[in-house]
Amino acid sequence: MLGNERTESRQFQVSLDDLPRALAFVREFAQKAGLSRNDVLGLELAVDEALTNIIRYAFTTIEGNYEIILTEDYRGVYIELIDDGIPFDPTRVPVTCKSAEELDGSNGFGLLLINHFTDATQYHRDGDSKNHFTLIRLKAY
Repeated sequence: MLGNERTESRQFQVSLDDLPRALAFVREFAQKAGLSRNDVLGLELAVDEALTNIIRYAFTTIEGNYEIILTEDYRGVYIELIDDGIPFDPTRVPVTCKSAEELDGSNGFGLLLINHFTDATQYHRDGDSKNHFTLIRLKAY
């Protein structure tokens, strides 16, 4: 990222009880970044889906923390979700559900939602055995 950027990070407990606090952190950052009300709400839904999946499926026990790193630059907002749970690359999951009307147990509705409210997603697993899932929302000009 180039130029003026702003970054904030926080850790949260692997618990659905801590999810509202994590979502408020994202919402406030996105609002300060100047995203529209609709973009803020959509991004919050996408992050809610991603974090719920991390909390429910990435850990064999409900102990531990995950980190959220938020970055804003002139292009957009980047939300990096970092956990040391089970390796999982959501960008490689085939999305067989194309719309809400197709909710019949098919895979990928959550990813469909994430992809709808973001401009891009990225995943990598680092040398410290941590999942890094990044959601990107570009600013409208």
